[in-house]
Amino acid sequence: MASGTFKSRRRGLTQKRWWPWLKRIVGLGFFVLVATLLVWQAQEIEWEQVLGSLKRYPMSAIWAAAGLAAASLLLYSCFDLLGRRYTGHRLGTASVMTTTFVSYVFNLNLGSLVGALAMRYRLYTRLGLGLSTIARVVSLSMLTNWMGYLLLAGLMFSLQPPALPDS
Repeated sequence: MASGTFKSRRRGLTQKRWWPWLKRIVGLGFFVLVATLLVWQAQEIEWEQVLGSLKRYPMSAIWAAAGLAAASLLLYSCFDLLGRRYTGHRLGTASVMTTTFVSYVFNLNLGSLVGALAMRYRLYTRLGLGLSTIARVVSLSMLTNWMGYLLLAGLMFSLQPPALPDS
């Protein structure tokens, strides 16, 4: 099938009166599925044990962990700003950082396919970015993230090499 035929068929679908409703229903279905999965997972957690475990930690450790988590989210939210600079798109800083923040939270909780990819495509598309621009932003963000991991691992291994067994 020629690509022109596919594009014309797709364009024909998007012109139908029911198309906007289908998009809304699919989007709503996605969010209902995510909410259902979150509730299902939350019911599996033994909350009394979680709270008991947290009470055994000193407050200074909890605040330090919360601070590091906030710093991590803020740093990761800046990765797509590099992508904005690289691609030259005109979205505002707040929009880019909010999109990255939401995507990162979904990424940590539901995996990279939902968070890093699907959520970013959904949010950036709604903000008006094209697919190729989104792909370049996401790719640069992932590359930046993994370069950070490699830098951290290199520093850790060079500053304190692990003790290797004699054999």
